[in-house]
Amino acid sequence: HRGADNFLNREWDKMLDWLNSDDPLAQNIGYLVISGDIVDGVGVYPNQEKELDITDLYEQYEITGKDLERVPDHMETIILPGNHDAVRLAEPQPVLSSEVQSHFNHGHFVGNPCRFKIGGSDVLSYHGKSIDDMVMNLNEASYEHPENAMKQMLKRRHLAPQWGVKNQIASEPTDMLTIDSTPDIFVTGHTHGHCMQKYQDIQLIVSSTWQGQTSFQKMVGFEPKPAIVSIVKLDDGSAANTEHRLYLHRFEGKYKKDCGHINLVKKDYVGPKKSNRKADDIEYCLDGEGEVVFLVNVDSELLSITKKGKTSEVVKASNRKNILDT
Repeated sequence: HRGADNFLNREWDKMLDWLNSDDPLAQNIGYLVISGDIVDGVGVYPNQEKELDITDLYEQYEITGKDLERVPDHMETIILPGNHDAVRLAEPQPVLSSEVQSHFNHGHFVGNPCRFKIGGSDVLSYHGKSIDDMVMNLNEASYEHPENAMKQMLKRRHLAPQWGVKNQIASEPTDMLTIDSTPDIFVTGHTHGHCMQKYQDIQLIVSSTWQGQTSFQKMVGFEPKPAIVSIVKLDDGSAANTEHRLYLHRFEGKYKKDCGHINLVKKDYVGPKKSNRKADDIEYCLDGEGEVVFLVNVDSELLSITKKGKTSEVVKASNRKNILDT
């Protein structure tokens, strides 16, 4: 909800600072899922402009993109749209346009809903607009406990078992809101609540918000649960197992400027973010004592590794992929 006049800037900055800290938990986080409503948008509801700190839609995305450049290089970000974003309201929602994406140097843009695998876990991510209709028609569903609506979706094998009042469904050849198989993790946003709960061995996550209480929420007496980070331990045994990565840091003097890494499992090279492409020329990897143990040279096809003075065989690479044999 970047752009809202009650966006929680201090809490948001605190979270980004923590992700870049020496806290072992923060260092082991490998994935960040943003489940929609990246910005507050423009014209989403009547008189919204009175509650905006940033009134230009693309400026909202531009500032958000700069924020996400602070996400550590070892983390992958997955970004879904929501009903406040610059896409159609009807679900399923497509990925954000290339014009919007041009404001970001970080993140994988996907549609809403989206099914993907991270760290061995099957994740179903859905913004959650259908909860509005479910709250109106199901005794089990409420904004205070949106996880109950999620359970009903799983029981009915559909992300929008009720729709047509506040939630719109687009006519598509294939119903992309059907839940064909059971996920390991099911995450929603939208409601500005927060919950982490196991249901039938499925990890339910109602993701929090970085926006304070809105005028509508005050009117109906709803208290949001903002600025809460949900952290899940994945099937591979940790929240983000990065032991298989060899980090390649570029230094200017004694200061680390940016970072790529070699995935020792997939045997591919992951360069720095787009904003840091200059790091692709010469990279260094330091051990825990600050000693240079690897000097890595990368160009469009070749990669060579020098370890403590001894240069390894130059390995043919295709787009910096499959560059390691071991």
